[in-house]
Amino acid sequence: MIVDENGVFRPYGYTGGGLYQKREDDAFFIDFDITSQIDNHLLEFGTGFSQHTVRGYGVFAGSYAQQPDNLSDPEKFEAIQPFVYGYDVTGQTKTTTDEANQFLRPYKPDIGYAYLQDRFELQDIVLNIGLRMDYYNLKSYVLKDPALPYAGGSDPYDFDTGDFQIRDAEVELSPRIGIGFPVTSGTVFHAQYGRFIQLPELNDVYFGPYCYNEYLIWHHKVDSTEH
Repeated sequence: MIVDENGVFRPYGYTGGGLYQKREDDAFFIDFDITSQIDNHLLEFGTGFSQHTVRGYGVFAGSYAQQPDNLSDPEKFEAIQPFVYGYDVTGQTKTTTDEANQFLRPYKPDIGYAYLQDRFELQDIVLNIGLRMDYYNLKSYVLKDPALPYAGGSDPYDFDTGDFQIRDAEVELSPRIGIGFPVTSGTVFHAQYGRFIQLPELNDVYFGPYCYNEYLIWHHKVDSTEH
């Protein structure tokens, strides 16, 4: 761990309990779209898939600086319990899916979509009708029993790995309907209805091995946010 002369992370005497953090989202994307005009129908079809590797780390510099000098680096970080997944406890080394502590492993969500839309014109009206499908497999951990959070594992008084399970994948269907027609020679009426799904930032979905107590207070099941 490289620290400045004051014992905190940043050089030039940056002090205080400021938060040091880093986030990483490596992703592979593939998309396919096609548009075709058939008579008075404009057909659009698209599909896509992405696979991510998500890592996060956060620790307060002041807390690290306050640790006794007789502790090793890993012991200091164990004591201050950083927010971490996808890295070791010091934040210096990336972990893999073979990491012994499953909550220190990086998360690897899969996200996909497909849509079909038909825009067709009649004599005095234009209609847009479509359907979108979104697939979210976040592979995050959720409590087996939120009402009895310690009941799933072997320790009835504290969290252990048995209290959690991988959340189920989600499939969301979103219809889209639009209509337009002229009212006067200079005025056109438009109306639309649609269901839109937005995924939270992936770093906000996951947690690490030291987040268990906060889990009860702060964590709710982060679903896709509907607008």
